[in-house]
Amino acid sequence: LKSLPDQLPKLRFLDRFMANHSGYIAGGCFKWLFLGQKIKDVDLFFKDEIDARKAGAYFEASDEYTTAWSNDRVSAFRCKKTGIVVEVIYSFFGQPSEMIANFDFTITKAFYAKNEAGEYEFFAHERFFEHLTNRKLVIDDNILFPLSTFNRSYRYMKYGFGLCGESKTKLIGALQGFNGANMN
Repeated sequence: LKSLPDQLPKLRFLDRFMANHSGYIAGGCFKWLFLGQKIKDVDLFFKDEIDARKAGAYFEASDEYTTAWSNDRVSAFRCKKTGIVVEVIYSFFGQPSEMIANFDFTITKAFYAKNEAGEYEFFAHERFFEHLTNRKLVIDDNILFPLSTFNRSYRYMKYGFGLCGESKTKLIGALQGFNGANMN
């Protein structure tokens, strides 16, 4: 979707979290944004570890943020003005479209990034808005971390989202082959 200021003004709220680094926002914050609910956190992803570490250093040194927590996979910073936690992800790297292809639910397959010209772009799965409106959890690809997806589906139930029948079948199949290795 192009022409963001005209078509999707809600996204402009996220611009403050896109400044001073080369990362992009991807994942679950968009569902809350478009449902008109409070965003708790924003996940920042990067093309490589160098860019992620630079962003982490920026947020750590910024007077606008305080450190919320940190581990080997993520550093989190709370925005003093909004209270939103910005999570700098150190464990997965890649282009925005590649990154969201690995996400489990269609309602998390979205990103907000700057293109080569420095303009903001938003992309979402072709059925993102349909599934969001219907509060439907749909798994459309491989499930990389079945136990994590299973646990997340329960968390989403608290917010009124439910797995569709086909996704339940996919998840059960993935869990049957799950051996506990690489638990995430």
